[in-house]
Amino acid sequence: MFLAREKEISLLEEDYLKASSSYICLFGRKNIGKTILLNEYSKNKKRFYISFTEISEMLYFNNLTKFVYNFFEIVSSKKISSFTEFLIFLSDVEVKYKTVIILDDFNILLKINKNALALFYEYWKKSLKKQNLQIILSSSVQSSKKEFTSIYEKSNVKIILDELDYSVITKVIKDLPKKDLMYVYACFGSNIALLEQYDVKKDFLLNVKELILLHKKHLYTDAITLLKYELSDISTYSSILYAISMGNNKIGDIAALIEVKSSFLTRYIQKLVELMIIEKEIPLNDDPIKSKFGRYDIKDNFTKFWFCYIFPYSFLLEQNNFYPITAYIRNDFSKRLVHKAYKKYVISIIKKDSFKFLGYEAIKISSWWNNKTSEIDIIAYNKKDITFLDCQWRKNEPLELSYSRLKTKSKLFESPLTKNYIIFAKK
Repeated sequence: MFLAREKEISLLEEDYLKASSSYICLFGRKNIGKTILLNEYSKNKKRFYISFTEISEMLYFNNLTKFVYNFFEIVSSKKISSFTEFLIFLSDVEVKYKTVIILDDFNILLKINKNALALFYEYWKKSLKKQNLQIILSSSVQSSKKEFTSIYEKSNVKIILDELDYSVITKVIKDLPKKDLMYVYACFGSNIALLEQYDVKKDFLLNVKELILLHKKHLYTDAITLLKYELSDISTYSSILYAISMGNNKIGDIAALIEVKSSFLTRYIQKLVELMIIEKEIPLNDDPIKSKFGRYDIKDNFTKFWFCYIFPYSFLLEQNNFYPITAYIRNDFSKRLVHKAYKKYVISIIKKDSFKFLGYEAIKISSWWNNKTSEIDIIAYNKKDITFLDCQWRKNEPLELSYSRLKTKSKLFESPLTKNYIIFAKK
């Protein structure tokens, strides 16, 4: 099922219609839907698709040779034995009609040949840009290395694929009870492959048990399998993700929980950011580089759920002892993860149509916190107005008291703008 990627398709189409050649960088964490997007976009175009696998470069391109020649209608017995030779071939071959070249899982090629991106850009400048091509480099790793980022930024189009909108849930799961919507979002996210397996005839916890807790189901090991595919030293990465899932968002708190020095975690945290598994958040208007109040969160709701409730209790699940886990989820899930998912949802709908909720077009929307214990769920503003918002997920507190608390906290965020206050409350 292909849904809600109209913006990305439009960017690719707009670039394709240009007379000149181009290269595009597409990033997104593994299983977010990059390949589905590329297949949908290119299905009616002349395209050559490559998906790199962990095999020697020579063997991979040797096996690819006959498909390359068939596609470009070339008769030759010469083997293509490397990425360099493939680039040379693309540089020399006659391309009569605009052709899309998709290099999927490019991060795997970089594992095998660390110079692959530099080689591509070298041939791009020298000859490929003169060909009638649209080349798409698709990767589940967005490296922060300077030599990589400079090439990313020089691309004609750079797309970072985020998770699908919350509204996709009701499009995939027909007749889902409204009371279960936020629970489904907080557990399964907006991953269509996961949502398609949900059975509306069963309640939320029974779906969790049958789709995730049963150790013969692939979702039981899904999150750890993704890590093993990309990383070594799985125990450290898993421990970091478990710590974050439990609400330890600052690097010092993560280090304290797993009993290591903060400096030891830096490279692990950076790698998880590059894999787009976690993201660094900073308070509204803080400098991204200089901010001392950065904290980390797991981007995908299902991965967060998995590390919170499946990862630490696999010894029980291997014995088919489900009751302690389902009881824990029943008592803990709403206050630990559903509230955060609700805040994430509110931010997304305000960003989508700020005028509808605020009465003006906001130029910035984000959360804010200080180095103590004060935090404001959402702050949005334009040149005249600033709005402070509080998100309440089934909080047993009078709205008047919540409103008063919000006004008090807003004084910590200095602003000359006209102040407004909104409470988003789910009863």
